[in-house]
Order: sequence, then structure tokens, then C-alpha cells
Amino acid sequence: MLRRTFVLWDYTAWAWPEKEAPIEKVWAYLLDVNKVAACAPGFQSLEELGDEHWKAVVSAGVGAIKAKFTFDVSRPEMHEPDHMVVKGRGKAPGSAVEMSGDMQLTALDGNQTQMDWRATVNVSGTIASVGARLLQGRWDALLQARAQQMDAAYARLGRTSADFWDRRARGFHRTTRDTIARDSFFSRLRREVTPLTTVLDVGAGTGRFTLALAPLVEHITAVEPNAAMLDYLRQDMSEQGLNNITIVQTTWEDAPGDLTADIVICSHVLYPIKDIVPFLAKLRDATRRTCYLYLRANHIDALTAHLWRHFHGDERCLPPGYIHALDVLFEMGIYADVEIVKLPVSMRFPSLDIAVDEQLEQLILPADEQTRTQLRQLLEGWLVERDGMLVPPVEEMVCAIIKIPSSMSL
Repeated sequence: MLRRTFVLWDYTAWAWPEKEAPIEKVWAYLLDVNKVAACAPGFQSLEELGDEHWKAVVSAGVGAIKAKFTFDVSRPEMHEPDHMVVKGRGKAPGSAVEMSGDMQLTALDGNQTQMDWRATVNVSGTIASVGARLLQGRWDALLQARAQQMDAAYARLGRTSADFWDRRARGFHRTTRDTIARDSFFSRLRREVTPLTTVLDVGAGTGRFTLALAPLVEHITAVEPNAAMLDYLRQDMSEQGLNNITIVQTTWEDAPGDLTADIVICSHVLYPIKDIVPFLAKLRDATRRTCYLYLRANHIDALTAHLWRHFHGDERCLPPGYIHALDVLFEMGIYADVEIVKLPVSMRFPSLDIAVDEQLEQLILPADEQTRTQLRQLLEGWLVERDGMLVPPVEEMVCAIIKIPSSMSL
């Protein structure tokens, strides 16, 4: 019988009707099982069987496959007013579910309460097998739709996407090199590394993380296929006098199989990767301690979707986000911890002229005078000035730090 297991972390403030609630009020709400059960999708009925023991009937499924599960639910551990453990087993014809949840409340400033929730779910039977096919296919479908849209836009210009990063390397280097100090992922890595740590930076780009980590670790290997991006990395290495960095110019798929490190990082790289399963498996195989994936919840192209729609007449197809990567990891039997963070928007322009030039490339537009004039007018009305730069009218983007343990540590 096919069996699937996944682990999810969710770091979110507790949503309360009054918008704010002290920890004691939230705890009292959670103790009322009828109120909590009514919030569950597909909830149908609840019957009390004994002290902290219930039978619940829930309708659940994947895609067109639905089933009515009868759950045996208990709360074996409670520590008022901040910690609770919930366990449940459910059965339906041809399928079964086992769940264990751990909830922690934290009192914040004022009357706000944060809930940290960790759930481990085992699914077996028909629903698990259908879910596997749906989750693996979703990644491919997103990439295929985006590739078709971009290829069509490039074809109208008589070009291809082969020089994608050659054209964007300069702007990428400019917009990312000064953002590292405010990046939550770097803060996380900085707390973990020591002068004896080795790091492998897969898809290093112009070296944002490589250059910042090099003074803190024993050695770092930067894997990056694009020569234009690596030119900026080598230039900055020389200017900073760093000599503990090895550059490997290749894709990760073609990288030597014996590359390993204590910590492997892969920041904003997965979005266009078609053969995602072997890519992730190779990352994990290269990891002696911990592998980190860093991905946005929604791609940065979502910010300029209105501009794409204006010029191309259709909705922008976006690549997968972190939630889709979690789906794939789940299908691989890899159970990751996830930390949700907010990243300052990297789309920053020192002038309107540079904004026009870079967005012509990003939006795959012709560089004729009419298009430039239209784009300039749209950007002038949309971008705002902040700290001497022109930026979109949003301050942050939601990202996820996905922590994958090495197979060696299991």
C-alpha cells in the first residue's frame, strides 16, 4: 500500500475575530473542541467519547477523489496556557490517515498571540496514490505554461531565452549586492556557521551569499553556470581579498558528483528547474549536515504582472513557489522544516532610465521608442522613491527557508 508522510511548520499570528486577543482568551477558545472542529475544512460531526477523546467525521480528498473519514481524536498533552498536543487516526474505504499535531502559543506585545503549529500527517491508500500524481504534475504544469508564454514573447522579438542571464547579470548584481545585511536567510546562516564550516552555494549567481559567508567559514564552493554572473563574483572576490572560495562553472545537474559540504544552500534557484526530483536528490546527497532551500511564496514577476498584461494582453504565468517545492519534497519522502520570513524587495532602480532598460528585458519587450515611452510613463506612475531609489510600492515579499536534514543524519 502506498504511504505518504509530510511535516509542515506554520508560523502565523492567530487570526481572531477582534483582530487581537490575549493568550488566555485564545487558550479558552482552543479548549472548546466544537468551535475548533467547526473551523476544519470538510467537518461534518463530532461526538464525545470520553475525557479529551472524540469521534469526528470529516470529508477530505485530493482532486476528484473524495472520502468520508471517521477520526479517533485525542489531546494527550496540555500545559495551560501555551502548549497542546493533538493526535488522530482516521479511516475511509481504501484510505487511512494518522496525524500528530503540536501547538505552542506565545504572548506578544499588547493583546496579540502567536500560534506555532507543527503537524505530522501520514496518508495511505487511494488518496495517497492520487495525491502523488497530482503534486508531481503541478510543478511541470507551471513550468510548461511559463516556458510557452516566454518563448512566444521572445519569438515576437526574433530572439530566444538563451541569453537570459547574460542580459540580466549587471542589474542582478546591482540590486542584490547590498541587501545581504537585511536578509533573514543570511542571519540564519550566520548563526549556524563557524570558522570550521564548509559551504556549497548552488546557483551562486554574482555571489551574494558566497561573498558574505566566505569570511565566516573555512571554505565555500560556488557553483554557477553563467559566465557573466561569475565575472562579477570574481571581481568582488579580488577586491575583498577572499581566497577561500572555489568557483565551479557548471549547472548543478552537470556538477561533479563528489562535491560535498557541511551546509548546502540553494537560494532562489529552483524556479525554472524542470527535472526537480534528481536536482533535489543531488543537493541532499552533497549535504553532510544541512541543506537549505530559499524560495519566494510568489515570484518577483508578480509585482510587474500588471505591466505584462498591459503590453502582452494576457496574465503573466509565474513559476513554482516554495509551497510547490514542499510538495515535491513530500513526494520524495523528505520531511522539511519551514520558516516563513519577509525579504526586502530587491527590485530597486537608481533612476527611471535604468528602470526602463531593465524592465524592457524583464518584460521581454522591444526597445523601440514607442514602447520605451509607454513603459516610462507606466513606471513613473507606479514606482515610488525610498532611500534614494525607485522601488515598487511594496516593502517586503514573503519567502521560505526550507531546512532539509542530510540523509547521513537520519
